[in-house]
Amino acid sequence: MNNDAEYRSGRKEDKPLFKERDPEDLLGRYDKRKLIIGLQKHFLVILSCILVFGFLGATTSYKFLSKYKAEAVVLYQEDERQRDLKGVFTLTNLSLDTVMESITLPKNIEAVKSILGLDLSVPQITGMIQIPRPSRKSSFVKIICSGDNPNLVVDIANTLAKVAVKKSENFTKKQLKLALDNFTREIDVIGNDLSHRMQNIEKFKQQNHFFEMKADNPIILNQVTQARDQFQKADLEYKGLLVEYQNLKRKTEALPDEVAVELSEVKDHPLQPRITSLETSLAEARARYAAENPKIKILETELTDLLGRVEANAAILGGYQRHEKNPMKRELELELLRLQGKVRSAQKVKQDIAVTASALEKKLQKLPAQQVALAQLLQTKDIIEEKLKFVNDAAEMAQLMINLPKGNVELFQLVDHADPYKDKWWVPLLPIFGMIFGFGVGISIALFLEMTDSKIRTSKEIDLGYNIPCILEIPEMRLLSFQNSEKKLRYFLRKLATHLHEIASRKIDPLTISFTSSTYGEGKTTIAYHLARYFTQVEKKVLFISLDYHENPYYDELAPKGIEDYLKGEASLQEILIPGEPSIIALHHQDQGMKELLQSSKAKELWKHLKSEYDVIIIDGPGMIQEDYAPELSAFADISLFVISGSFVKRSVVEQNLLELDAFGTRPTGLILNQIPTIYVNDETYKLRNKRSIWRNFWSFSPKKGCKRK
Repeated sequence: MNNDAEYRSGRKEDKPLFKERDPEDLLGRYDKRKLIIGLQKHFLVILSCILVFGFLGATTSYKFLSKYKAEAVVLYQEDERQRDLKGVFTLTNLSLDTVMESITLPKNIEAVKSILGLDLSVPQITGMIQIPRPSRKSSFVKIICSGDNPNLVVDIANTLAKVAVKKSENFTKKQLKLALDNFTREIDVIGNDLSHRMQNIEKFKQQNHFFEMKADNPIILNQVTQARDQFQKADLEYKGLLVEYQNLKRKTEALPDEVAVELSEVKDHPLQPRITSLETSLAEARARYAAENPKIKILETELTDLLGRVEANAAILGGYQRHEKNPMKRELELELLRLQGKVRSAQKVKQDIAVTASALEKKLQKLPAQQVALAQLLQTKDIIEEKLKFVNDAAEMAQLMINLPKGNVELFQLVDHADPYKDKWWVPLLPIFGMIFGFGVGISIALFLEMTDSKIRTSKEIDLGYNIPCILEIPEMRLLSFQNSEKKLRYFLRKLATHLHEIASRKIDPLTISFTSSTYGEGKTTIAYHLARYFTQVEKKVLFISLDYHENPYYDELAPKGIEDYLKGEASLQEILIPGEPSIIALHHQDQGMKELLQSSKAKELWKHLKSEYDVIIIDGPGMIQEDYAPELSAFADISLFVISGSFVKRSVVEQNLLELDAFGTRPTGLILNQIPTIYVNDETYKLRNKRSIWRNFWSFSPKKGCKRK
């Protein structure tokens, strides 16, 4: 076994398997040539999008060019004067959204149909009408009617505008009539009440002989009532301020006149700002709350604790204290003076109101009881008369508005002719715009399909993503079979053999090559066997070792025993070897213990012997998904090749298998990209040869040449 890690595992300077990519370089992640080829590959998708959107543009253009529109305008306004009739009855104003929705109500459309005598159905007429929402500051509502007949759309737009205005007026008139009925009933009720009050007054005068007497100051009762209310408010305010003043005075007196002040060492204590803050908060709390308040207790406890800690520190520092006037007590005394002024002011207001109320009470007591009762009766009569006058005014206003109805919608402008859509310059260009847009959509879809392609199609993708080179591209071949495969692959086998000799140019040992892939069916066996055949044709002694248990169609007979029997010690080398060009050693049956057998000393001895007998040894390993001993086979070879089917296996599967090989220390020397669409092949020589072959076949089948099928 060769220990040259550079050839066996493909590692150079211990590079990572995947190349680092700049996350900001989006295009650097993709093969630009592949993206461009993808546009050619998805040409039908692009063409379909162009045709579809071009057809849509042509259809829309035709509809626009064969239609006319008429635009009538109504004015929406919310009349503030109609909102409240003397505070008695409130009119409902329609909102802008309600007006826009009500214009196209089926009843309005039916009215238009009846007025114009149309044969169209209501849904047909509704489909011809559009009511766009006006801008934020606009009150103009446009009624747009579209159709094939220019005269018809003008008539429908104007008639619908008139119907909408009439419906709005009828809605307002209906509310006004309802309000007038309510006012009339209320006038009757108030009139009867006033008549009853007048009778009571006349009856009172007759009973108390007040035929000639007039009530003096009939509103004195109201004045007395107001004075009593003001006195109660002033009394409450005075008592509240007095209580606050007494509490603050009591708390101020409780504070000491002087407080101890430490030396500068103690003053600079870090707890001093907190102590000052607590003393201020405690003074304010004592002024506002009772002594049993929990908040005061918490503040006192915290302040006592902090003062004790400061005194302890002062004792340690050897400092002493001095006393000066308490600044907190000085501030509270100033606040006490300010509050005392408020108390005196409130007391003065209370006394003034009390004097006024007392004077009114005395004035009221001087009036005879009968005169007071008469004043009350007259006052009630005046109130009812004012109410009756108020309702009469409201009824007169409602009657006036009924005679001159005004709704939320007014006719602003009728339309006299229809405008064709073809006047717009862009309408005839809609098919071109549609095709351009379809082209862009098709390009986007094609690029998206290529960028999200889950398979590896080009060698450039391998160069961009991996630190393993792609040494060969093999396209898909039509009508490929095991009979003609050697002929069709000859060009690529030559390239592969030349490339392998370049890789192994410095080696003196026999050339050993292993092939593996992700799964069965990627063309690995075909490439490996025909490469072995190619080396025999250049006079090399070649051994082909098939360790893929799937049936191999390139050789018919098997040796009596398989390599698994030899590794178990149940067969000799002659029993497992098929001499020929190339010689073959094959695996007969799937064996679960093959991984352990390849790691045995028997396998190492066999490999050492085979390397001394042959010039080239090619190992055809199984797919890594089917079997787990592919890494061991790669470890036996000088050059390990990994075959990737560009039309069969997803990129994620390939990367997972490459990671498994890399973790085992047998990173492939190179990758073979097989079964890729011909359009992605980057070999210009092959494309030229393939093109000539197509033309040659065309002329050979041409009737003019009279050639027959070969």
